[in-house]
Amino acid sequence: MIIFVDTETTGLDKEKDDIIQIAVIAYEYNEDNNCLEEEEIRTKSFCKNSDIPISFDAMATHNILEKHIKNAPHITSSSSYQTLLFHNFSHNFIVAHNAQFDVGMIEKYLKLNYKIIDTLKVAKFHFKRPCSLQYLKHRMGFSEKYEETIFHDALSDTSLLVDIFKEFLKSYTPEKMISVCNSPCELENLPLGKYRGKSFQEVFEEDPNYIVWMAKNIDDEDCKFTAAKLLKEKYSWRK
Repeated sequence: MIIFVDTETTGLDKEKDDIIQIAVIAYEYNEDNNCLEEEEIRTKSFCKNSDIPISFDAMATHNILEKHIKNAPHITSSSSYQTLLFHNFSHNFIVAHNAQFDVGMIEKYLKLNYKIIDTLKVAKFHFKRPCSLQYLKHRMGFSEKYEETIFHDALSDTSLLVDIFKEFLKSYTPEKMISVCNSPCELENLPLGKYRGKSFQEVFEEDPNYIVWMAKNIDDEDCKFTAAKLLKEKYSWRK
C-alpha cells in the first residue's frame, strides 16, 4: 500500500504548531509493473487538537480560519488518522512533499512505521534543483488539469502529489526513491546564498573560495555534496 498525505497547520514551526487539516489518498501498489492500482481511499479531515491559534501567515497560505475548525474533532478521531493507523506497517510506503515537515507533525500523534518517500527530495534528484508542488505541476504537465484547483487545501495538494508520483514511477521504483531520499544529491544551481540562481560551475569560475567554503561549512547537505563533488573533479579535493 502507498499512502499519500498532506497537512495544513497553524504555522510552520514543527515543534510549536499543530495540524488543522489532513488529507490521505491510498493506493495498492503493483510491484511487478511498478504502478499504482485503483484508488482505495480518499479522505480529508479538519481537526482541532489544541488551543494554538492559526497564524496570519498560515491563514494567508491556506485560507483556513478559526471558525472552520471550531467544532472539528481531535485528529485521532478523524478518518484520515484512522487510515494512517490501519496501514501503519513497515512494508507500506507514505509519500509527502517535504515529508520531514508533514511526518514530523503527524508523529506528534502517531509513530509512523512506513517507509517514507519525500517527493521534494526525489524531484531535487531528478531535476537537480529544489521544486515546489506548484513548480512540478507546471513542469510535469498538469497545469490544465489543476487550472481551477485551489491549492494549499490538503486534499487538492495530495491529489497533485499522486499525479507527480505517478510520473516519477516512470523513472524510479519506490525503493529507488527511498535510496534517493536517504542520500545527498547533486544540484545544478545554488538554491541559496549570495550567488543564488547561478550554476555551481559559474560560481567556481568566479569565486572558487566560495565553493570551498560551502563544501566545508554549509548546513545544506545537497549544496555541500555538490560543492565537494565539483572540487574533487577540479582539484582531487578532499574534506
